[in-house]
Amino acid sequence: MLDTDLAHVFGFDQDDLTHNQQGRLSPKQSRFLKNASKSCMVFSGGFTLVMLVLSVIIVGLGADVETAMPLIAFTMVGAGFLVWAWSSRYEVYLIQHAEGTAQLRTDRIEGAQTRHVLNVDGYEFTINGVQYHALNQGAAYKVHYAMLKKYQPYPKTSPKLIVSIEHHG
Repeated sequence: MLDTDLAHVFGFDQDDLTHNQQGRLSPKQSRFLKNASKSCMVFSGGFTLVMLVLSVIIVGLGADVETAMPLIAFTMVGAGFLVWAWSSRYEVYLIQHAEGTAQLRTDRIEGAQTRHVLNVDGYEFTINGVQYHALNQGAAYKVHYAMLKKYQPYPKTSPKLIVSIEHHG
């Protein structure tokens, strides 16, 4: 059953939850993941192009290669991200779930940053502050999450994205 507060905070609806309960992404969730990959490619491509043009202009204006080296290095980093984004455009996501009691914690990271974590049955999910405050320590939840298929052998330690969550039990 849809908990509207959790749905609002985690960004899903009844259609998403129904698909996730059946082990599938909803069409909306599939589009979101594909658009995220495209956005990464567009950003990486734009960044690489800008850095390349600046490098050519600087060298063209007579600067030596040593002076232009930071721009060349940034161009290479951007190109690396572009290749990574391009190679991941067809990656397959699996929908998995974890059931159990919520254990919430906040990690303090050097530099006064914080990271909120939801742990359910040994599966850890990084969540934002609003999501953290919407959950109840010790309550039973079923978390539906997307994970890249290539990480299937490492379900507890691989990057995971919560796609829906519901009270359990």
